[in-house]
Amino acid sequence: MLASAAVIGRTFTFNMLAAVSNADEDDLFDALEAAERSHLVEELPADHPGDYLFVQEQIRQTLVGELSLARRQRVHLRIADALVELGTGSPIELAHHLVSAGSVAPTDRTVDALTEAAVTTMEALAFEDALRHLDNAAALVGEGDHRFELRRTQARALRGAGRVDDALAVLDDELARTTDPDEEFALRLQRVQLLNDQYRAAEGLDDVDRLVAAIGGTDDPEREIAVQLARGRAYYIMSLDNPGTAEVSRDAYEAAYAAAK
Repeated sequence: MLASAAVIGRTFTFNMLAAVSNADEDDLFDALEAAERSHLVEELPADHPGDYLFVQEQIRQTLVGELSLARRQRVHLRIADALVELGTGSPIELAHHLVSAGSVAPTDRTVDALTEAAVTTMEALAFEDALRHLDNAAALVGEGDHRFELRRTQARALRGAGRVDDALAVLDDELARTTDPDEEFALRLQRVQLLNDQYRAAEGLDDVDRLVAAIGGTDDPEREIAVQLARGRAYYIMSLDNPGTAEVSRDAYEAAYAAAK
């Protein structure tokens, strides 16, 4: 029982331990009280998010080390299941336990959890942490179904980390790989928006032209608005040095406005 608690973490709740161990509650309380008397764990104050704390991290690590890899992986998977069932823990915590479960956890589930953890850390502006989550996911995906969205998310994280050229390289790599028109559209739009953000709009004009051609003759106002806004901003940025492009920018914004009606 204590070994399962140790896999949960330095602090743990009674409900989580009960869900993971599948033991009788009275037996769990007896074991925890015995562990308290032996000064292995201590009960935390009522206002603490956890119920118990391992007195020393070394104790916890020793208990984890006594489990075989196969058993430890299965405990991690049960913890991940319990996090979902109880509605507790963060996306980062869920991803940690699924990764630690190794091949015991379904690959798609682990990739989804890692991607959600990456998005969460990006929202906190922890872009390097997000990239580590995405690298772990990429190692599992290979050429699988998740690759497209994963690579687009990697590009956003790289841009947030200030690695703009690396972000562009990811998008270029995917553009060279894909044969799907919808994927190509999304990648080119993301590339234009990234270049606009860097005031490098002239580098994205070929993408702009291809995007305009892609929406020609279609009845998709959402796409037209996105393309014309990106086009308008690109030509506005260029007009700062070349006022002659301002008219193209105005026309693009007017087209976006018309499509939004």
